[in-house]
Amino acid sequence: MNGAAIAGGCGLASVCDFVIAHESDSKFGYSEVKIGFIPAIVSIFLIKKIGEGRAKRLLMTGEIINGKKAFEIGLVDYLAENILEEAEKLANLLLLNSTQSMSATKKLIRNVSNLNIDSAVDYCIKLNTISRNTEDFANGLTNFLNKKKGD
Repeated sequence: MNGAAIAGGCGLASVCDFVIAHESDSKFGYSEVKIGFIPAIVSIFLIKKIGEGRAKRLLMTGEIINGKKAFEIGLVDYLAENILEEAEKLANLLLLNSTQSMSATKKLIRNVSNLNIDSAVDYCIKLNTISRNTEDFANGLTNFLNKKKGD
């Protein structure tokens, strides 16, 4: 994010897996309350991302914050002077991972946060069983073991 993400733009940032922002040249805010509207749908994602108290402050005040403040409250994941360079680093890091595992991990995170501890443990045990039977896991384990033998 380089520039202003206000109202709908900030809502888009709220639903992103990762947000990279310039420390001072980026701005975030939910200005809907200033025009008699509410950011209803995106509020769901914002509350999950930064918590109810911080979300309440942003949603009810219409305050505009910079990238540094957005990073401090958890709306932004990375601060960078060169946003494109940082995005490329993150993309290259993610490309090293199994897309199947990242997708399952996203689903796990989304679902576990709504479960009590016992249900979450049961759910995660089932996911572990499923993931251990995938081709991605078999290939990943083989690659890992072969690297260990070569060291």
